[in-house]
Amino acid sequence: MAACAQGRKVRFFRVTELITLLLEAKEERQLLRMRQQLGKLHLLILDELGYVPASKAGAELLFDIIATAYERNSLIVTTNLPSENWTEVLGSERLTGAALDRLTHRCHILETKVESYRLQDAKRRRRSNGYHSANALELVENLGLRMQRRPCERSRFSVAASSSASACYLAVRTFRSRSA
Repeated sequence: MAACAQGRKVRFFRVTELITLLLEAKEERQLLRMRQQLGKLHLLILDELGYVPASKAGAELLFDIIATAYERNSLIVTTNLPSENWTEVLGSERLTGAALDRLTHRCHILETKVESYRLQDAKRRRRSNGYHSANALELVENLGLRMQRRPCERSRFSVAASSSASACYLAVRTFRSRSA
């Protein structure tokens, strides 16, 4: 939100949505144009990495976006999948290693184990209707918060983390400011 308020160019994509758009752009011979548009952003937010495995071509296109943003643009990636399991999504250990290398160089990694807002809302609605699931509530109430930070040089943007009932990992890469 702070980046938007500062007039920065920001885009939000679910990872599956971005991969689909990249594959379509490639088929329509518009990939270079789309890459140039993404390259003009100050901040690119990639949400929900890990929910759906990417095709080989999709994973390569996603890596290309991450590699292009490296040292040029700020990037936020959210996922419920620990980085050691990203190979399940990207398909290749080499590609996953290269993507993680670029994402984790000079970044903040936040790991949370807190209740999601959706689960909080469902719990509240169940209580108001007199329904109470002890097992699910106990599980949620026993979840704690753990944060691991790696300081990033020349940070420009505030960081906000989304979370789920399981661990949420958020990698945030920020770089020197570019002229707006």
